[in-house]
Amino acid sequence: MKRILLVSLIALPALSSTYAWGVESAAQPPKGAGVVPALQVAHAERGLLLDVAQAGNHVIAVGGFGSILQSTDGANWKQINSPVDVALTSIRFADERNGWAVGHDAVILHTTDGGATWKLQSREPDLYSPLFSIEVINSNQAIAVGAFGTIKQTKDAGATWTDVMAPAISDDKLHLNAITKLNGGSFAVAGERGLLGWSADGVAWKRVESPYEGSFFGIVPWGDKGAIAYGMRGNVYVATDASTGPWKKIETGTTSSFFGSQLLPTGALMLMGSDGHVAILSKDLSVSRWPAKTEKSPSGTVTGGTVLAGKVVLVGDVGAYSATLR
Repeated sequence: MKRILLVSLIALPALSSTYAWGVESAAQPPKGAGVVPALQVAHAERGLLLDVAQAGNHVIAVGGFGSILQSTDGANWKQINSPVDVALTSIRFADERNGWAVGHDAVILHTTDGGATWKLQSREPDLYSPLFSIEVINSNQAIAVGAFGTIKQTKDAGATWTDVMAPAISDDKLHLNAITKLNGGSFAVAGERGLLGWSADGVAWKRVESPYEGSFFGIVPWGDKGAIAYGMRGNVYVATDASTGPWKKIETGTTSSFFGSQLLPTGALMLMGSDGHVAILSKDLSVSRWPAKTEKSPSGTVTGGTVLAGKVVLVGDVGAYSATLR
């Protein structure tokens, strides 16, 4: 029960505008104090993990209390030293060596060796705006989004991070839960209360008319200019042009919320969510329940996933799973 509460409060902040600071406060240093590194613990792969990404021939997962883990097969994991002990919510790589992870305290971590070591680039605990998602453009450029309309960007590999002023999507102080780079090179964001935004360059943003008033937890590219946005109670929408819409609802046959996604080699999209629900959205937009049997079937909330050497690696509130991709 405690683990489920942590996910609902830490991983899924858009469910409430007052979410996780109380839960995390025990692990965070007092206001103004120095940075505290994450503890090394036994079987960190069984704890709260919120996102995972591939870096070359291995994957890196991040999660609660600053956890960073590495695996070459999705089954055996090694904990990596982390410079912070607050929840890390999102991780992306530009290539097999260069990547970023973001999280609470507006923390931004950077690696140049495929996740073997991490450096703290930015931390603003007094901002009270956790970062929830990061999109990496290349080894020098990345954009992060988070609570209350926060948007940050770097163009110099993280030597400096600057705030992006985007009144169209930030003035309402809604949580920006996800950012993605679309296949045409533009960007899209999704957030609470149905917020959808689009930008040609990641700096100048416009609000896009939304078909939905509930929270979106993720958004991914689909087609040349389109996107798929997903969120609460199984709601999934698709647009062939994310800059204008319209957005069409995809009937998923479930009320389980979706929190993570991964594009598969077949071109289908895997959606992961609550109650261990994992669905496959095919290229023709038909939806089916993922039939694969995992070594330890997901029973709680699944928040992220990636593909590694013919396997799918999933992470969530009860750790990491792996299964043969078919």
